[in-house]
Amino acid sequence: MDCFLIITYMWLVNSVSTFPRIIAGAFIGAAGSCFVLVNGNRLAVSFLTGMVFSCIIIFVLYYRRMYIDFLKLISLTGVWYFNAFAMGGVFNYFINGKVTAVTLVRMCAAVLIVMYILAGRNRIGKIRNKNRNMYNVTVLRTGKNIRGYGYYDSGCMIREPISGEPVIISSYKYVRPYLSEGERTYIEMFPLLPDKWDGKTYIRSIPYSSIGNSNGHLPGIAAENVVLECQKVRKTFGPCYIAVYDGKLSSDGSYDFILHCDMRLGG
Repeated sequence: MDCFLIITYMWLVNSVSTFPRIIAGAFIGAAGSCFVLVNGNRLAVSFLTGMVFSCIIIFVLYYRRMYIDFLKLISLTGVWYFNAFAMGGVFNYFINGKVTAVTLVRMCAAVLIVMYILAGRNRIGKIRNKNRNMYNVTVLRTGKNIRGYGYYDSGCMIREPISGEPVIISSYKYVRPYLSEGERTYIEMFPLLPDKWDGKTYIRSIPYSSIGNSNGHLPGIAAENVVLECQKVRKTFGPCYIAVYDGKLSSDGSYDFILHCDMRLGG
């Protein structure tokens, strides 16, 4: 039952895990059920135990495979409980004490219909779409590599005007620890320039225009390669530039880069 719940849950949030993680998650779910049974009918203990073990299952399934902060964990746990109650209700309604081939066929059909409705609507649909476009990102630069989460944006078509290389966007606060002293100075002064060049720092001016009629220039730094990973898929993209934005890219902090429209895994 725990394996079934994990598989239907992964389908709902549109993110896969690995077979060992699924088995480990099922064992954790079984351990949580045993703990609840041992503690009898104490509702508060049972509820807290279920919450804790559900969070552990989600971490086991998606640790270092998906961005998870506190709010994301709460939303994923909510989907887990919704899925568990929905599937439990389907099982109880159709089985009702006996199992037949007809019962199993009806139950599978009902499960597929419920999952289709849930995954295509409202908040669950948004979670699925966001997970589909979120990648693990490693930006390769001389000296230090920058790692984080990137959000694929089909509307991000910015290119560095001289070389024509694609541009990804990140916040100054995030990339600052990976910059040289000269790059920090130049970016903080942008669009002004220091009176004397240090002989080694290169900053490009990246023009941009957004849907909300906001336009201007952002300071850009060169990167050698960008490696994207999502689940078992990995792809390396060639040289690009990082446009440095003096603000927050994501209101909930769920990603550190906005990726160029050419940087996508799969179709």
